[in-house]
Amino acid sequence: MAFKHRKIEHIYETVSKISKKLDIYKKGKHLIERSKNKLNKLRDKTRKFKEKRALVIIGRQVNTLENIYIAGKDEFISQILSSINLKHACSGNIDYPKVSVEGIIKMNPDIIVEVLPNLVEKYGKKEIKNDWKEIKYLNAVKNNKVYVMGKDFRLIPSLEIIEAAEKIYKKIYGNKN
Repeated sequence: MAFKHRKIEHIYETVSKISKKLDIYKKGKHLIERSKNKLNKLRDKTRKFKEKRALVIIGRQVNTLENIYIAGKDEFISQILSSINLKHACSGNIDYPKVSVEGIIKMNPDIIVEVLPNLVEKYGKKEIKNDWKEIKYLNAVKNNKVYVMGKDFRLIPSLEIIEAAEKIYKKIYGNKN
């Protein structure tokens, strides 16, 4: 079986189809509803905050800001950002574009979320975050809004995206309710 996974709705469809095949449709339906409810709660919690522009980095070299790959605007990752009142800083329509430092400067995101679990394990969050100091006039850097997610953080097209949204929410908003 092949499944779409670009959008959150596709992930829900996949869970539904698999749960039907495994004859556990009610459990699948329950998981989908629980996931939808959690995302709606995050939307409700963040609605009162001013929308900010965010960029999700999914790959790059450490100790340099080269070979940077970001999550594209038309993927489930954008929907995660939207669920926590963040607007994707990238305006293009490529799924996972490679961008330059100059491109990031032009986007000037308010928030940068780095999802580099293998690099975090090897180098640590602090070293990864320090790379951004070279462009100190970038809004995210200037306002200390560069977040490096831990080695246990996954951003794969599954129901784990709900947990990912909750973790990003906690990094950005802390305990603000």
